[in-house]
Amino acid sequence: MKITSNTEWYHRAFNQRYLELYSHRDEKELAQLFFTLVHFKLFPTDGKVLDAACGAGRWLRYLIRNGVDAIGFDLSSELLKECSDLPVVQADMRSLPFEDQTFISVHSLFSSFGYFVDAEEDMRQIREFVRVLKKDGWILFDTIPDRFLYELPPDNTYQFSDGVIASIHRETKQNIIYKTVQLDNGEMWEERLRVYTPIELDQMFQKYGCCLLWRLGNYDGSSYNANYSPRMISCYVRTT
Repeated sequence: MKITSNTEWYHRAFNQRYLELYSHRDEKELAQLFFTLVHFKLFPTDGKVLDAACGAGRWLRYLIRNGVDAIGFDLSSELLKECSDLPVVQADMRSLPFEDQTFISVHSLFSSFGYFVDAEEDMRQIREFVRVLKKDGWILFDTIPDRFLYELPPDNTYQFSDGVIASIHRETKQNIIYKTVQLDNGEMWEERLRVYTPIELDQMFQKYGCCLLWRLGNYDGSSYNANYSPRMISCYVRTT
């Protein structure tokens, strides 16, 4: 079995195959989210916005196209090549290259949290987001509900455009979802996501002077329900 590197999974997984594997994420959900946030005035747009872990720039491109002053960052140089025409920098979520209180809003979308082996590193990520946020600024935080720890999709296969077939296996250990992608050409990578309850997330943000403003259950603006919402989209305001 060939593994490209012995570094952490997030150094290996975010590549061209990742983009193809998740190509089902389309503009529809971006449009829904933008309509929900802007037209219902759920976050401020009168300052600079940070798109955290922007990947190939899907959301960042949509924001800029619609007149939002935004910049993005990601750790993956391969994904950043896909949006080199946009204002992006390469950075680790735990150590951001921005001054204190730079942004009016920080967006962390599409489950870009819970990646690290040590939960304390997740706290470092939140601390950095709060540090670069202006007082009274808002953090938009999109994760999956914790019930997905027990409602995993079944194992499946996926055929890439070059004919390579991936076998995808998912399992839960404690509060972490492990997703193993094994290719029939010998390549393999693992994705890992630590999942938090709403109360746990709220307490983590409260530690750094933020309080919950509202919580949605999907990009269309529907209310959050722990029993059936497909997403958990929280908005926190920095109060100190």
